[in-house]
Amino acid sequence: MLLRGLPVGFRSAEPLGRTADSPWLFRYAGDTPPEVLAARLAADPRIAFATPNRVFAVPSPLAASPATTPPAPPYVPEDSLAARQWALLESRLPDVWFYRGHNGAGQLIAIIDTGVDLNHPDLTSRLAVNQPEADGAPGVDDDGNGYVDDVYGYDFTDAPGLPGAGDWLGRDADPTDDHGHGTQVAGVAGAEAENRIGIAGAAPGARLLAVRAGFRTSLPFQSGLLQEDDAAAAILYAADRGANVLNLSWGDNVDSPTVAYAVAYARARGCLVVVAAGNTGGRDPYYPAAAKGVLAVGAASSGGIKTGFSTFGPDLDLLAGGTAVLTTGLDGSYLSVSGTSFAAPLTAGAAAVVWSAHPHWTADEVAWALRLGARRSGGWTEHEGWGSLDAVAAMGMGRPPVVQVEEVAYRSEVELSGSVAHPHVVHWSLAVAEDTEGAEETMLVANASRQVVRGLLGAWQAQSTNPVVFTLRAGVSGFPPVEDRVRWQAPLTHDLADLRAEVQASGEHLDLVVTWTSQHPYQGVAWWEGDRSTRLGLETVAGRHHV
Repeated sequence: MLLRGLPVGFRSAEPLGRTADSPWLFRYAGDTPPEVLAARLAADPRIAFATPNRVFAVPSPLAASPATTPPAPPYVPEDSLAARQWALLESRLPDVWFYRGHNGAGQLIAIIDTGVDLNHPDLTSRLAVNQPEADGAPGVDDDGNGYVDDVYGYDFTDAPGLPGAGDWLGRDADPTDDHGHGTQVAGVAGAEAENRIGIAGAAPGARLLAVRAGFRTSLPFQSGLLQEDDAAAAILYAADRGANVLNLSWGDNVDSPTVAYAVAYARARGCLVVVAAGNTGGRDPYYPAAAKGVLAVGAASSGGIKTGFSTFGPDLDLLAGGTAVLTTGLDGSYLSVSGTSFAAPLTAGAAAVVWSAHPHWTADEVAWALRLGARRSGGWTEHEGWGSLDAVAAMGMGRPPVVQVEEVAYRSEVELSGSVAHPHVVHWSLAVAEDTEGAEETMLVANASRQVVRGLLGAWQAQSTNPVVFTLRAGVSGFPPVEDRVRWQAPLTHDLADLRAEVQASGEHLDLVVTWTSQHPYQGVAWWEGDRSTRLGLETVAGRHHV
C-alpha cells in the first residue's frame, strides 16, 4: 500500500533483520534516481525514514611510522613478532592475561568488515564455530536462524551495481576475505597468543565471528567498499548470533539512518559497539563513530600521542595504538599497518578481556571502565578523549558509573534522555554549547543529585538551527569527574522563497531549470509524474539564487 502511485516498478523487497521494525531494502526498475524516490517515501508520515542505499569506504592502511618499543615491558608473549607489537604492550593487555588470568575467554567479538582469512595460522583456532551448522547437513538451516550453513559467520555483500571485484555479487555462507582489511582487523583483536608464531591479539581467549559486509573494488584509488544495507544486515546478524563486542573499522562523513538503526538494535541487545573514529584529521562528525552509545577510538603513537590523521572532537572516547601496528594479512602473511581501523580492534579486544574478568557488567559499564581507566593528564579533551588505553587500570577498577545521553528527541522542545547511574552519585549537570571547540556553555540542569536510569535528563528550547553539543557531567564518589556529550542539530525549517521552475531548450533536449532563495544550503530534487525523472544535486549559496 505504501508504494502505490510511485513512478517506478519494484523488483524486490527484503527486510534487513528478523524483527517487525527492521528496515527494508527495496530494489526497483527504471531511471528514477534513488534520492527522488527516498524523498517521496520520506514524506509519508507512516515511514520512519527512507534513504538511498549508499556506500562506506573501506579505509586503506596509512603509511606506517617506525614503531617504538616501550621500555622493559613486564610481560611479552612468546610469539615470534610479539616484541615488535608496541601498541599491544603499551596497552598492558599481556599483563592482564599473564598476571590476572583474563584473556577474553567466553567472549565473542564480531569483525564486521571485508571478511577474515579463515585459514590463517594465527586466526583459524580463534574462529567462532556454529556447531549445529558444522555438524548438520549441507544446504540446510540446521540452527533455524535464517542463514544456511553459517558455520564461521556470513557474507552479506550483495552489490552487483557497484564496481566490485572478486566476491561481491551475492550473499552466501562464506565470509572469506579477498581484500585484506578485515583480516588485519581480526588479527589485532584476537590472533592466537603463545603459539610461538606471528603475533598475539588483544583478546587471544575470545572467539572471532567473521561477518563480511565489504568487498574489493576495481577502482584505482578506493580499494574497498561497504554498502549500507550489507553493513546494517551484518550488524543485526552479529547481535542475533550473541556477539558481545562488535568492531566497525569503517565509516563516512554522512550519517546513515539504516546503520544507526542497526547499531541501536545491537546496543539494545547488550552489545558493546566499538568504532574507528576516522582518519580525516579533522573535527567534523564521522559516522558511525558519531552515533550515540558507541565507543569511538582514535589512533595514538607510542606514549599516547594522538596522530595527525586521527579524527577528534566531541565524539572521541579514547585513543589506542594506531601506527605501525603488526597484524595478520592474507595468505598467512603479517604486515605493519596504521589507522584508526586498527586502534578500534585493539580496544574491542580490551573490552572482551575486561568483560571476561567482570561477566556481570553491562556493555555500558565495560565501556566506561575503558574510558575512566585510560591514561591521561587530566579529564576528557576533544583531542585525546579520556586518554590512551590501559587494560590493567580498566580491569582493576570497581564497578564504574554509567553517565550518558542516550536519546535526543525534538518535539516542541529538545528532550534529552539518558542515565546517571551509580549508587554513589553526588551531583550532575547538563549543559549546551555551540558545536565549536571551546564554545561557552549554557546550563540546563545544575546540581541535580538523583540517579536517572534511561529517563528524562532535561529539556531545551532550540534557539537556532546551528549544531550544538550537549554535555552531561557527574560527580561520583571514588571516581574522577565523569562526562558524556552528544552532537545535535535542529531540523532545518524550510525558508525557501522565489521558487521557480521552467523548461529551457538545450540543443536536442530540454532542461528543467529550478531557482530559489534561502538562508540555508539545500539540495533539491525534481521529478516528473511520467516515466522520466531527474535530480538537481546543486547546493544553494546562502541568501542567493542558485540554479
